[in-house]
Amino acid sequence: MPRRLLLGLFLLVAAFTCTFASAADPPLSDRELVLGLRVAPPFAMKAPDGIWTGISVELWRHLAEQMKLRFRFQETTQDGLLQDLAGGTLDASGAALAITPDRLAQVDFSTPYFSTGLGVVVPQTGRLDWMGIALSFLSTNFLTVLGIVIGTIVLVALIVWLIERRKNPPYGGPPADGLICSVTYTMQTMARANPTRLAPKTKPGRLLGAGWAVASVGVVAIFTAAITSHLTARELQGLIRDAADLHHARIGTVGDAVALSYLSREGIAHQDFPTLEAAVQAVADGKLDAVVYEKPRLSWLVQRDHPTELQVLPLNLDPQSYAIALPYGSPLRQPLNIALVEATRTSWWRELVGRYLGGE
Repeated sequence: MPRRLLLGLFLLVAAFTCTFASAADPPLSDRELVLGLRVAPPFAMKAPDGIWTGISVELWRHLAEQMKLRFRFQETTQDGLLQDLAGGTLDASGAALAITPDRLAQVDFSTPYFSTGLGVVVPQTGRLDWMGIALSFLSTNFLTVLGIVIGTIVLVALIVWLIERRKNPPYGGPPADGLICSVTYTMQTMARANPTRLAPKTKPGRLLGAGWAVASVGVVAIFTAAITSHLTARELQGLIRDAADLHHARIGTVGDAVALSYLSREGIAHQDFPTLEAAVQAVADGKLDAVVYEKPRLSWLVQRDHPTELQVLPLNLDPQSYAIALPYGSPLRQPLNIALVEATRTSWWRELVGRYLGGE
C-alpha cells in the first residue's frame, strides 16, 4: 500500500477519534460539575437549611466563579470522597482532604491550597506533673550543665591531690583515700564549710584553694541558674512543650487515620473518642492533658468553644497539605491549578483563612 495512502488513513482515523472524543466529553463550562463534600469544620460546614459554608466551600465558589463553572455540592462520607471520584459520580472532592501516598494511589490531586499538620490542644494553665518534671531533668541541656559542674569539681580535686599527696597526711596513703579527701575538700569549699582539717599545706595548694574558693562561687551560680531556669520554663510552658512530652501525658484523639497513624508510629499511648468535641471537652474537664488532631480544626474549635480555657500549642506535627481531589486524567486539573495559585496569593484568601482560624 503506498505511503501516501497509509498517511491519509492515519490522519482520517485521528480526526475521527478527536471528533468523537469532543462529542463524548463536552467542555467543562457546558455541564454541571459535582463536588463531593463531607462535614469537616472549619473547611466544610452544613447549616440546618442545607447551605454549605467553610474555607474549602468558599474557595470552591470563588474558583468556580473565576472559571465560569456550573456546579452542585453532593454530601458524602470520608471514604466516599475518594470512591465516588474513582467511580465517576464526582468530578472533584474537597473539604480538608490531605494528600497521602494511599490516596494518591486512588485519585489525583490539585496543587495544595493549605499547608498544616497535626496540632496539640492543652489547658492554658497546665497541672503540676512531678514525674514529667523529674524526666525533664534528663534533657540534653541540663545534663550538659551538670556534666560541666561535676567535671570541674573532679578536675580541681585531682590537681589538689597531686599537689598535696606527698606533704599533707590526709592526702597520702592509698590513692583512693587521698582522692576522697580531695573531693571532700573541693565540695566543702564550694559549700563554704571552711574545711580546716583538709586545707592544703603547700604554697601551690593554698593558691589553688584560694582560686577555687573564688571560682566555685561562679560554678554554684551557674548550676543554680540552670535549675531555676529549667523549672521556671517548665512552669510557664506547662506539661507539654514539644512532641517528646506527649509520651508521659494523657493524650486523646479521634478515630482519624492521620492522627492515629502518627501516634501509633511514635509509640504514644492515647485514648480514642467518638468526636473531636468530646475529646477537647475532656481536656477542659481535666480528664486529659492534651488532644492531638488536625491543627486547623482544633484552632477553630478552641476559638469557638474554649477561648479562655484551652490553647493550641505552636507545634506542627506530621506536616500535611490539603488539596482538591480529582479523577486521574481530569480536564479540570490544569485550569483549576492556575486558578488556585492565583486565588491563594490574594488578600481575599488571607482574609478568608483569618476569618475562620484567626491567627492560624
